[in-house]
Amino acid sequence: MNNVKSGQKNKKGDLNYKETMIMKFGEIKVELKDGTYRDEIIMGKIIK
Repeated sequence: MNNVKSGQKNKKGDLNYKETMIMKFGEIKVELKDGTYRDEIIMGKIIK
């Protein structure tokens, strides 16, 4: 079982998710275990 630091379950159940950071309203950035980041789209917005 993967522990998500925020205590929130990610929507895709991806075990590569380490934590989710709220960057701006409606936008999040996800840090993967290897230290890289994945963009997530919420409400039509994306962070690159």
